[in-house]
Amino acid sequence: MKKDGIQGRPYRLSDRLIGLVVLLPILLWKLLRALFGIALGILVVLLLLHGSS
Repeated sequence: MKKDGIQGRPYRLSDRLIGLVVLLPILLWKLLRALFGIALGILVVLLLLHGSS
């Protein structure tokens, strides 16, 4: 019983760590894309405002 409990904990932790390691790059990529999209949008709006004035 004790051995199962000791073995069970690291497996769960490693699974969570693997999940985080897999999720982090995806989340960072989505954040970067979102920020890039917002920056592009602002630049386009500024350029349009500059061009029209």
